[in-house]
Amino acid sequence: EEKSYVSSDPANRSIVSGKTEITAKGNDPTRKYFHKDVVLNSLEDGANSLVIRAMYFIPKPKHLDHVVVKVEASTISARDCMKCTGHGLTKSMLPFVPGFEVVGTVQTLGDKARAEG
Repeated sequence: EEKSYVSSDPANRSIVSGKTEITAKGNDPTRKYFHKDVVLNSLEDGANSLVIRAMYFIPKPKHLDHVVVKVEASTISARDCMKCTGHGLTKSMLPFVPGFEVVGTVQTLGDKARAEG
């Protein structure tokens, strides 16, 4: 059976059904990445549209009361699985990042979040 991998990093390969190809956006093995996340960008092919996105920067908070967390682990619930197959998700809700409960380290704080502690 043929398998494809979303990540080109052999230590962190995620198996997706279909032909073998690297689908991660911005996945350059010569550069050290800061963060990776799993993103559903399209409703066309359900969970097969999930990709691992590598980010070579630490994101900044979009709003004053936001925080950026480097996630070490995340839960994937039945609700996330349903959304990845297109149930309860519309195109306007894309990109969708599955996982609601997380464990991680706060990387950066928005000004209001910093002031309120």
